[in-house]
Amino acid sequence: ICDDKINISLNEAGYAQLRAEDVDEGSKDNCKLAKLHIRRPITLDENCNPLDTPRVSRWDSILTFTCCDLALGYVKVELRATDAAGNADYCWTTVWIEDKMKPWCRAPKDTTVYCDRLPKGVDFKNRSTIARYFGAPQVGDNCFKAEWIEFDPVVKINNCGVGTVKRKFLARDESGNQSPDTCVQWITIVPAH
Repeated sequence: ICDDKINISLNEAGYAQLRAEDVDEGSKDNCKLAKLHIRRPITLDENCNPLDTPRVSRWDSILTFTCCDLALGYVKVELRATDAAGNADYCWTTVWIEDKMKPWCRAPKDTTVYCDRLPKGVDFKNRSTIARYFGAPQVGDNCFKAEWIEFDPVVKINNCGVGTVKRKFLARDESGNQSPDTCVQWITIVPAH
């Protein structure tokens, strides 16, 4: 007897394991149930590319799921229950693979610069200009690429060209998860006497 529907969340390394006991929902035998094994279709290679000839995994007590399985949505899993005499029966269920891990964001290092050493033409309201001179954040995820989103900078510079610029970033992965917090870079412009 198979569990109707199973959800599995990938861990920070981008994989999850499912045991045959997790799929079983009370299989029994009139004498003695000896073994439970599971298997699944394999349709993608380790680089998430479709196989020319899909295959079925070998029977095992544990199956491993990876980030590649996210693209499939549901994965069909077959359970085989075998009794002590070698008789077997089968059932199937679907496993939903989820990525709930949040991506991470690391802002460029805070910078202090003298007002007379600012690069010519730097426009603190222009994100691409700021990125060229003061760097871009690093973002990452357990599975796939993450992208960074930059908010409008908060510019507080006085008439003498002294002050601060606060840059805020957020990371988002392909599953739609966002970094739990924003990462921040401070650019401090100090007077040159």
